[in-house]
Amino acid sequence: MGKMKNQASRKRNQVVRRTCPCLIRAIADRGLKVCLMPCLGLEDAIGTAVRQACYIVAEKLRPKVTVLGCAPALFVGAEEDVIYVLSYPVVAIEACPYACGSRMCQRYGKEPDAVIYAHEFFRQAGIDLSGESNYILGEIGQRAAELLAEKIVETVDNLLLSEVRKVAKVSSEQRAKGSIKSG
Repeated sequence: MGKMKNQASRKRNQVVRRTCPCLIRAIADRGLKVCLMPCLGLEDAIGTAVRQACYIVAEKLRPKVTVLGCAPALFVGAEEDVIYVLSYPVVAIEACPYACGSRMCQRYGKEPDAVIYAHEFFRQAGIDLSGESNYILGEIGQRAAELLAEKIVETVDNLLLSEVRKVAKVSSEQRAKGSIKSG
């Protein structure tokens, strides 16, 4: 358990150093967001940890720049969730072999912009959730969700920065064309 705590602490410090809070606020002010699409993963605690990690990101770590997609809502075509998937970059966080998050995006003709495979993430981190309930996470499950949330934040930040770079590139190209025309 100490190992997991140290990894989470180290990871959190890396993310904080890499992403300036002012930049996140500026991105939020421009309406850029990322859709988090958690897999349902109802078979074991990994799915529960994935959903909890997404709530941590959406409610605490990046509330102004993330939206939560919902697989059942997408399945029935709920307008709000369809708009999220089609309008924003999507991070699919997979918890089962069915890849629910990715499949829901593909249902609407879009590939996720990033995919995090929770089984692989937890395996590499040395986290075993086999003793955890798939309904309510215990201490290990909650710590696992927090560690995964940091990975999601890192992915969200990278996608947001990529979007900002795209906008900046288009703006500079438009300015360059404008100066050529007027010159």
